[in-house]
Order: sequence, then structure tokens, then C-alpha cells
Amino acid sequence: MSLSITCPHCTIPTSDSWDVLEEDTIHEMTCQFCKRPFAMSFFECLKCAEDNVLTGASPADISDKVRVCSKCGSTHQELDSDGEATYF
Repeated sequence: MSLSITCPHCTIPTSDSWDVLEEDTIHEMTCQFCKRPFAMSFFECLKCAEDNVLTGASPADISDKVRVCSKCGSTHQELDSDGEATYF
């Protein structure tokens, strides 16, 4: 897996192919180009399995964002008691 991460300040994309970041966790990062700090999180779509990246200037900028899949457009929702995903 390789994630494309775009800095919210300078908008220059970079990729992370190390596969060591935890999913559904906000990570604090520093842009290798503009050297400014930013927050990043990624999630796997429960419907189509696409990896999606969210970035913001601070953790608060992404903690309340609605997670919408960039591939299929479904929202990232939690699983119900039967293990089935709920989409809107």
C-alpha cells in the first residue's frame, strides 16, 4: 500500500509506502517541502476497500470531518452488531 499525502499548507503531494502508520489514528507530520506541521489520518472504505487520506493544519481540522470515500463516495461508518457496515 502506498498513500498519497498532500500537505494542507503548500499542497505538494508526497507518498508513504512504508505501511507503518496506524489506520483511523491522527498522526502529526511535518511536510518535507515547506517544513510546516500538519495532521493526517487515513481510513479504508468499508464498502470498496479503497484507502483514503485526510489532512489538515491541525488534528482538530480532521477529527470532525465526514469520511467520504474518494472512489465510491460512500461515507465511512461504523459496523452494526451483525458486523455489517452502515453507509449514507
